[in-house]
Amino acid sequence: MNREESVKAVLKVKEYHEDMISNIRGLVNGRDVEILPPVAKTKCTLGLWLYNPENRVKDILGLIFYEKIDALHEKWYDEYINIYNIFNKKEKKSFLSKIMGSNKIKMMDMDRAKAYYADLEITTEKILTELDKSHRRFLALSNASFEPPST
Repeated sequence: MNREESVKAVLKVKEYHEDMISNIRGLVNGRDVEILPPVAKTKCTLGLWLYNPENRVKDILGLIFYEKIDALHEKWYDEYINIYNIFNKKEKKSFLSKIMGSNKIKMMDMDRAKAYYADLEITTEKILTELDKSHRRFLALSNASFEPPST
């Protein structure tokens, strides 16, 4: 990726994470949400950008900065999977609940999801801060910094 593509990519990743946290907020507040992040950290927009070697994020941002984003991303997914599991739990249902279509989340599970969401929101803010730093760094670097090393 060249400098312009990298700048656009980091802004797209930031927008995606803002949208996903908004969707998850809706979910834990009882709204129906159609789009949620995938459960694999390498499949979301941030993962596709961060872990694609062609993007050279590690080379351009530096190992320490890359590892910080990676660690936050890992933590985000550890927190998100707790929420995901609450809303996608496969429980054995009684015959009556199957007929009546009862698919409600228990109040205790909803409270747990809200607690997990509070942690997820903090981690999201940290990720967004790091993405803002990445954006500023990409803007500050010369175009030559984005060129692949010659072999």
